[in-house]
Amino acid sequence: MSRRLEQAPHKCHNCRRRRLVCDRALPTCRKCVVVGQECLGYGKLFIFTDSVASRGRRAGQTSFAPPPHPPAVAAGARRARLSLSSSPVAASASSSPPSVPISSPSSCELVPSRHGSASRSLSPEPWGLGLEGLDGLTLHSLVDPVTQDFDTATRYYMHYYVERVARDLVVYDTPNRNPFRNLVPLCQGHAFLRHVVVALAAVHQVSFLRSRGLPFREKLLDALAAKHKAIVLIKDALENLGPHNYGDVLTAVVYLINFDLVDSGRDSWQAHVVAAGRLIAMLRPAAVVAAAAADQPPSSACLPFARGYRTVDSSIETLRDYVMSDCLSFFILGSTLGSWQGTRAGEVFDSLDVVSMLLRAEANTYHSCPSEILAAILRSSQLAADMRGDGDDGRGSSPSQKEAAAELMGQLHDFDARRWAESIIAANGYDSADDASTLDMVQSREHMACAHRSAACAYLLMAASEAFDDGGDGGDGGGPVQAARTATEGFASDIFEHLLSISETDALFKGSVWPTFILGALTTDPDRRGWVLRRLEQMWLSICPWGYVKTAMDTLVALWEFRDGREQPLPSAAVLGEAPSADGREAIRGGWLSELRALKINCLIV
Repeated sequence: MSRRLEQAPHKCHNCRRRRLVCDRALPTCRKCVVVGQECLGYGKLFIFTDSVASRGRRAGQTSFAPPPHPPAVAAGARRARLSLSSSPVAASASSSPPSVPISSPSSCELVPSRHGSASRSLSPEPWGLGLEGLDGLTLHSLVDPVTQDFDTATRYYMHYYVERVARDLVVYDTPNRNPFRNLVPLCQGHAFLRHVVVALAAVHQVSFLRSRGLPFREKLLDALAAKHKAIVLIKDALENLGPHNYGDVLTAVVYLINFDLVDSGRDSWQAHVVAAGRLIAMLRPAAVVAAAAADQPPSSACLPFARGYRTVDSSIETLRDYVMSDCLSFFILGSTLGSWQGTRAGEVFDSLDVVSMLLRAEANTYHSCPSEILAAILRSSQLAADMRGDGDDGRGSSPSQKEAAAELMGQLHDFDARRWAESIIAANGYDSADDASTLDMVQSREHMACAHRSAACAYLLMAASEAFDDGGDGGDGGGPVQAARTATEGFASDIFEHLLSISETDALFKGSVWPTFILGALTTDPDRRGWVLRRLEQMWLSICPWGYVKTAMDTLVALWEFRDGREQPLPSAAVLGEAPSADGREAIRGGWLSELRALKINCLIV
């Protein structure tokens, strides 16, 4: 596969000396950067042989003298023993840099390596987070200036975040293509960022252990303690909010949403989304976004905000683009299953140029949903809210609303998934010529876009169902509107066919949760229901151990049992916290969306 990524022709001197697989990234090897070593580069290496140091700690020693031994450590830190309460592990002696033995913050676990090709996994787990005895192996100590002042527990979780969590936040985790690793240097100057990263890394380990039925109490305490510290410090930062820290506070708040997604996808996510939306409005108002999209300088009235957003380091700009895009995606997809009534979220997000912000991170965002489709989903939710009249489900639709619904359905129907897929693959630096692997990637992207498109059509059909009743064709008796009246099963079949083409080994697999959930909500076929649950369970156990995936499974089981009229509808009582609405017949007449709302489930599924 040909990629437009610059690489050195051979290993760096550090990796060559240690006999490791080097990523050959320019200007320095990223493996050296991660472990805190100074990369010696790829060029000619000059070594002073048999010279004697005249000053410093090596005074009187020759250049080939062995380094002094590290100070003795406690006996408990010499051997890393993995108990049943320890966290997931994948490391390799061959891929670990020179290290000193240290004990982990809660038990004695090691951090998994992201470089699957460069390390020998010690477990059969698909993503290298297994649990085996690892006596004698050690966790290297980070000596990067960014992390050298952090305590052992913080450095441990920082490393886990860099090596494991960050790759869940994008589709293609290649060198220089994952902006979320750029957050680590910012943690040195902002304690709230440091604590929120630690909290996210810790809860990620909790979710993994929980999915395996293993004890996770110590990790959970670490996660909750770090989250509490982060929230306290974020409140302090909000009191001194200004252009100098809008972006950093926004990043921390969006990471709190990620914390909720990893934990369960329930509880406080709505409050965090609304708060993040207000910060986006302060950081990057619609005028600045529109000017950026048109390659024009922002107006003088927006310059203070633009200066607060623009930074010297373009990697930080990219990070903030992805953070804002994730926040908007959370708001849009959260609107499909829940209600924002009473949160004033509408007036916050209506002031933003949503499409322009989504486009800036569309190429590598992990949910892989086209920005055009996300915008259509948002307009569908807004239209449905207008038709309900602030909660009045009995209110009908006006001719203008019927016309708007027909127009939305037509836009979704006309979306060119193939052209979108080709543009995204090109934006990720892959040649779109005749390379077989590249063509496979284009086809996978096309299938993902089509699955999201059909799911969005099914959502629009149910959310604005009054617009598609008899006579509600917006003046057009045929076309996509007429087809939509009887298209629910067709949409379900279309989603199913496209999802079949996205296997577990595909990088896009983890981004298929929302269309898979919509498919499960649409279908009444027991075999297809079983397929949906198996797919989500496969994702939960093997690919993406985020709690919202488990919540999606529990919610579907609750929906199916409620729909089937059982007296005890919930093995997912933990999902609801209360019994569903007793008026099941009315909910069923309103379709699967009304059934979900009758269950009073407030969760975020992306």
